[in-house]
Amino acid sequence: MGSFNKLTALIDVFTTKDKCWPYVQYYIGDKDKHQRSGFGENHWSGAISLECYIGRFVQNTMHGMGEYKWQHQGPNDIFASYEGYFYANTMHGYGTMSYADGRVFSGLYYNNMRWGPGIESHINLQENVGLWRGSQLIRLAWRPQAPSITLDLTSAANGKDFVESYRTMLLPKPSTVDEINSAVDLLKDSGCDPLLASKIWHKLYPKNCTNVKSAACNIQLFERNYYTEGCYSLEELHEWNDEITDAEPNLEIHYAWNNSKTILHIMKHCYRHENQRSTYNINIAGILSGQRFLFKSPGIHELNCRTLLMASYLGYLSKVAQLIMESNVHPDVADCQGNSTIMYATAGEQVEIILFLVEVGADINCYNDSCCTPLGLALMKLLCVQNDIPISTIVQSLLPPTSTQQSCTDKIENVSEWNIVRETPALSPGRPFTRSPSKVKAPNTKKLKSSISLKDAPKRKQELLFEKEINSDTNSFESFSDSERLYTSINSEFIMKIDDLFQQTTANNILFYLFEVHDMVKEVIENDEDHKKATEKNPKKALSKEYKVKTKLSKELFPQIVEDSSSITSADKAKKETLDRIKLTILQLCDNGADPCLVNCPQPSLVMAILASCPEIISELVSRGADINMNYSNFRNYTALDLAISLPFTFVNLETIRTILKAGGKANHLLQSMEYPEYDNNGPTLLHVVLSKTTESDTEEELTNLMQRGANPLLECYNGSEKYQNLFVFANKIMENFESQPKQHDTKPKKADKPKKEDKLASKSLGKLTSDEVEDYKQALQLVKEYARYLHITWIQIKLVKELSDIVQRYKHRHWSMIIKEHKNWKQMKLWVTTRRCLEIWNVLRSSQKFVNGKNILKNLLCIVEFYNVTPFGKSLTKITAELKDSVEKQVKGILREQELSKAMSDSTLSYVAFELKEDADQCFKVCFECAMPFQVERIECSCCKLVLFCCENCVKVNEECINYHPCIAILKK
Repeated sequence: MGSFNKLTALIDVFTTKDKCWPYVQYYIGDKDKHQRSGFGENHWSGAISLECYIGRFVQNTMHGMGEYKWQHQGPNDIFASYEGYFYANTMHGYGTMSYADGRVFSGLYYNNMRWGPGIESHINLQENVGLWRGSQLIRLAWRPQAPSITLDLTSAANGKDFVESYRTMLLPKPSTVDEINSAVDLLKDSGCDPLLASKIWHKLYPKNCTNVKSAACNIQLFERNYYTEGCYSLEELHEWNDEITDAEPNLEIHYAWNNSKTILHIMKHCYRHENQRSTYNINIAGILSGQRFLFKSPGIHELNCRTLLMASYLGYLSKVAQLIMESNVHPDVADCQGNSTIMYATAGEQVEIILFLVEVGADINCYNDSCCTPLGLALMKLLCVQNDIPISTIVQSLLPPTSTQQSCTDKIENVSEWNIVRETPALSPGRPFTRSPSKVKAPNTKKLKSSISLKDAPKRKQELLFEKEINSDTNSFESFSDSERLYTSINSEFIMKIDDLFQQTTANNILFYLFEVHDMVKEVIENDEDHKKATEKNPKKALSKEYKVKTKLSKELFPQIVEDSSSITSADKAKKETLDRIKLTILQLCDNGADPCLVNCPQPSLVMAILASCPEIISELVSRGADINMNYSNFRNYTALDLAISLPFTFVNLETIRTILKAGGKANHLLQSMEYPEYDNNGPTLLHVVLSKTTESDTEEELTNLMQRGANPLLECYNGSEKYQNLFVFANKIMENFESQPKQHDTKPKKADKPKKEDKLASKSLGKLTSDEVEDYKQALQLVKEYARYLHITWIQIKLVKELSDIVQRYKHRHWSMIIKEHKNWKQMKLWVTTRRCLEIWNVLRSSQKFVNGKNILKNLLCIVEFYNVTPFGKSLTKITAELKDSVEKQVKGILREQELSKAMSDSTLSYVAFELKEDADQCFKVCFECAMPFQVERIECSCCKLVLFCCENCVKVNEECINYHPCIAILKK
């Protein structure tokens, strides 16, 4: 039975096997012995197709100029032909391919695939123009008719020279194509007799080997018969050497079109076959320079490529997936400035788009023509948003006023572009430009010289070319295909969004260079000299000046610990959301393999992250390979730690310094300065710089550390056996003792006992020292008082959240819109707690054993708080529309999703204690909200929230003048 099954299986195999029809061929033409060599024609005929080649042959292969035609048997009688260059039986070089559906492609081929500039024409008078990779476009001759959203550095006056210092340079070298026989040389080097080598060299190469990748193939024979007129190849120039131009003074060195590996290979391939291009009239300069108006209207494939770029910026994930998976669009397609889909997605902060593009094969480390990578673009945006730089002036802020980059291009005169013109791209016609007031003519001051209408006035050639391109893209909407309709809608939305973005303004209208770094050696020397002069001239004035600086620094170093929704403007909220999206984009890029070491233009990745004061981004870049101890020659040879210390000391900057030190930043080196070369061997260290900047006392620093780690100044305290209700009662007693002490200048000594000059100076110094101690004590007390107020606010917020969470838990079976009716203290919750603050408190309290945890409870809790925040005072809380419900739930869902995505980010560096409600917590906070003193007799309750108390009218007035303390102040003032 088993043998019968095997026999049946064998019968099935042989009976269902496809038949092989042999080809019948014949050759007419030149031969070299028994091989086809020279000009000839070969015909193949079979049962399925008829094929014919007329052209050059070498060693039985189609090699050189020729024409190949084939016709396949089928219902449509498919017929195609190729006329162009062949290399060892492969389409290689410039050629023209004609298809059965009427398409014609003229361009450059490499190993049987489109590889380089080309134009695909259709019978409906449309063309797909650009650089090709197989059947897909990878670089268009087009860019959106809107300002560049990817920060085109070359658009500035000195941007082109600045970017050229980062471009890859290519050195033309002649390829040796002559009668040199490498096989004979190989035999001679191996010890063979020269006469014998000349006779037996052909035995090294088999006659039938035509695989150019094989070591046994006689490649020189193919090269010699293909490049009959010789050719030049391009080699990358990594280091400059004067001997290059000394050997050939007229040699021209070229900048790469783009630093990406694919574009570099295409450029080298184009340069090697430049002699063939004139036959096919391929306008490489027009394609690379973005002069799309020189060609016919775009075809469907090019429109899909355009749509993919703009959809990646807008965040249409389904459209992006459809275009790549179904419409055969390459995920790395770029515009005429080299901005790929990942670059557009990065500019739009589209994290999901970036993840999808990487999964389908997009290059995460691609370059654009400004030598920027997607990670570099995200870091530039982070730095500019952090410094409130509007998008219209970002490029000017990133480039120095005069180029300070020292590169090899300053020494080379023969470096030029090859077949590309880099000019500032023109905006779409009709876009309003801002004119200077001096060029705006006043109305009715001058009559028109002609009565011709402005519409009838003759137009310039440039305007006509733009109208030709615009009109070709905006035909009647009814005649559009699905791809054309999609492109039109996406293009309109994209342009409108970019126009709105460029019209936005920020509070900072001052244009400054973002990468300006101060000379710390100079600052240390000048500070020492000024301090010595001031001390010698007037010691009292010098100490007073030092105290003023110290007061300013302490406010900067203490973080803003009070969060109040009424004090946060819409601009601040939008800025925070933008920064969060950019940070998530950077983290997504790093997770997907973005290399921070490739970011060099306009500055290295770590430099931009440090100047943006983002410790979490610095940690991520270091973990991905960034060198924390690299010396940056453009920044006075500073390291990352040097750059961070050179910035003004703020709380965020101190966290940046701490992050760099944890990452391994070295601080034991001398600083150098070009202005003070005598200090190179014995110059200051970073410790000298820190000491010259930090003027705060050790006591104040210790107080800050204690408070950040949980010290509560509102608890009972003891001085020996004497008990005080809180720290401020004890502090007021100390202040009374200071003020009751007699001042030094009030004691008038007798004339007979007049002290000596030295004793008199000593008395003055002692009096000043006492006064400084009092002022330092007041300053430290104010610092502790601000922190105590923060504790008070945190206690109020936790109490309100705990109360509402208990109600939500009690009625967890209801919808949140119904639970609102059970909550009575909605007004207090609206004033004191925001949605994000509620989520922070939840994350702290959920670790408590007494606290009930649950995702549904959290969602209902956040929805209620969000509803309170968006509902204005005076509006009914019971009438909730379906639209408002959906809006609240959508906002809460976004906040929860943002929390999940931000888990990759490091937690907040603040180490404040996580408070929990205790039974005796109320006694601790029965103090004045302003001065933190216990109540004596009078108590003034806030009439709005009824949660805070004041001891007197004076404290109420002082609190009204403060910002971010009491959220009811804005309502009470109305």
